[in-house]
Amino acid sequence: MLRTEDFEGLLLFYRPRGLPMRWVELDLNAWFGELKSLPYLTARAVELDQRPPEELLVQMEGGNYASGIREKEEHTLLISFDGPPHVIWHSLDGRDEEIPPHSVIESDEMEGGNYAYAHREITVRRGRVIVGQVQQEGGFEDEAVRGFTPITPGNYAYRAGRFRRIRP
Repeated sequence: MLRTEDFEGLLLFYRPRGLPMRWVELDLNAWFGELKSLPYLTARAVELDQRPPEELLVQMEGGNYASGIREKEEHTLLISFDGPPHVIWHSLDGRDEEIPPHSVIESDEMEGGNYAYAHREITVRRGRVIVGQVQQEGGFEDEAVRGFTPITPGNYAYRAGRFRRIRP
């Protein structure tokens, strides 16, 4: 990632295996630009279509924190280097919402507040994308924020430029 005086954003530099010695600059802002804080990013090469070059699995989480309110998102990207780098999978896979209770002046009691968590596991193993069930605790204040990418849990194979659900 890169943050400079001239540029503030999320750039990932990667050298794909199976391609001539060249570095690729990936601008991740299109997918994660609204996240103010980025505490976690992993990237690793994976093999989906059984031919070079390998794809890149990027998993990120980040959030917005203000006035005691915390919101966090988790995203998964799969990037292909067959031709110009392009995203072949993007999913929103997790959300956290934490709103602290506030004091009521008239009664000196605390009211409101909320904690909600929803997450699903996305892994890549033996050329398959494995999508887990959504696990949720609590309810979100704004139901619109639950906008997980709709994916049926199961195993997916990538062939001929498309993902297809397969039996395990």
